[in-house]
Amino acid sequence: MTVDPYKIIPRGGNQFDFESEGSRGSVRKSVEFYHTHDQYYNVGFGDIGDDGYIDDLSETNNGDLLRVFSTVIKVMEDFLGRSPGAVLYFTGSTPQRVRIYSMILTRYFHRFSEKYEIRCVRDVGEVRVETPFVPGNGEEPDRFIVYIKKEIIK
Repeated sequence: MTVDPYKIIPRGGNQFDFESEGSRGSVRKSVEFYHTHDQYYNVGFGDIGDDGYIDDLSETNNGDLLRVFSTVIKVMEDFLGRSPGAVLYFTGSTPQRVRIYSMILTRYFHRFSEKYEIRCVRDVGEVRVETPFVPGNGEEPDRFIVYIKKEIIK
């Protein structure tokens, strides 16, 4: 089952906003891509606070989780479509959020895996261990990496 995303509002640069509509009313949310180095972009996501900044610790509980993540995924797909060499990485601000992201990636894995490489990253001491994302394997990564598969970019 596919859930339609909310209307996405580009805010200039690499920021994209939308309105979550649910049991707690309308909540402004944003997805922003922060260029860190080379082709890497950190994906920031959360509610827009009164100060205009993204609050990645807020818990809206607006009853529209799947639609919110459908919107975030659409923003990520659009960004990668415009920046085919980009590598997106993201993590949850809490272990619970990392599990939620893993559940969402599992739910939509067949859709994503056709076009995107999805990887799990764990830091083991001083070593970064990167493995393919395998739905349901119980792995708990520190963060995720997503990019367009090389054969599709060619």
